[in-house]
Amino acid sequence: MLQELFNSDFCTISFNKSQQNIHIAWQTPPVVMENQDFKDSITQLIFVIDAYKPISLVINAQQFNFTIEPELQEWYQQNIIPKYIEANIKKIGIIKPQDFVTGLSMEQMFKAVASSGKINLSFFNDIDAVNDWLNKQEIAA
Repeated sequence: MLQELFNSDFCTISFNKSQQNIHIAWQTPPVVMENQDFKDSITQLIFVIDAYKPISLVINAQQFNFTIEPELQEWYQQNIIPKYIEANIKKIGIIKPQDFVTGLSMEQMFKAVASSGKINLSFFNDIDAVNDWLNKQEIAA
């Protein structure tokens, strides 16, 4: 069961205690999202991660309709991904945006996660596939 912790025009952030994961669900906003809106939402996500110490993160980007420009991707890679690693997040499951260009910009942004080797990252088409993946046992390296 998800406990809602934050809600804005752009996203909802919730905690699933039984699975020890944070969900961020991006929504189609009533206004145009600006770079600062994205940064503010992600900063709120980091506050929640720091407070709840999840082992995984679910990003539902199906309704996300914001192309993440290269400068913003760089900000995310330099400022946010290290916080995921510091928080000891093991898995990030992303439900792909419906818009192709938006999805491409999101994949670019998460390249640093995949290359870090510290967080298992995967993209999915729906929440059931993410949950199945999250519930699989980790194979010891």
